[in-house]
Amino acid sequence: MAFMKRTNSLAQDVFSLTRRHAPVSIIAVHIVYKVKKMINKLVVFIISAMLLVGCRGGVIYMKPPLNAPSDDATIKLAQAASSVSDSMLEMQRVEKVILPKNKDNTLTIPNAYNLQARASVDWSGPIEELTLRIARAAHFRLRVLGKEPAVPVLISLNAKDMSLAEILRDIDYQAGKKATIYVYPNSQVVELRYAKLYS
Repeated sequence: MAFMKRTNSLAQDVFSLTRRHAPVSIIAVHIVYKVKKMINKLVVFIISAMLLVGCRGGVIYMKPPLNAPSDDATIKLAQAASSVSDSMLEMQRVEKVILPKNKDNTLTIPNAYNLQARASVDWSGPIEELTLRIARAAHFRLRVLGKEPAVPVLISLNAKDMSLAEILRDIDYQAGKKATIYVYPNSQVVELRYAKLYS
């Protein structure tokens, strides 16, 4: 029996040791659990932050410059283009004078009241569409006479703050012998006459 008591007392001592140290080990386990949980949350936060930064993309939005000053080359190029355009227009006027019609185009395109409206035009394309737009702007109708050539009559015009009559005169000059424009203010008609190819 003495042996049994001794074993029981040893067992109680073992149990008493675990009881005394149990709260410490539970607290340690609890602290380790909380630290692991915090580390997991921190890892999840870092990974999600990295993913969000990666999804942001490399797009940088910039405001367009306000009237950025041009360099000398751009200015000289624009002046040269304007000079060439003026020279071509003058050459077409001279060509029309060398081979004169019965009357000047200031008579065929008078300064009618509706044609005094001012406009700016930047155009490169067929004569008929541009003439139609000018006629509509003046509240006139467009009448086309003759057959449009297979190769359309192309007009290149850059006019700023000109009257519609002046724009029509420039179109008439550029058309050369291929087409002629007449304006009838009383009936409010702009007439585009294509030249006869075989006459």
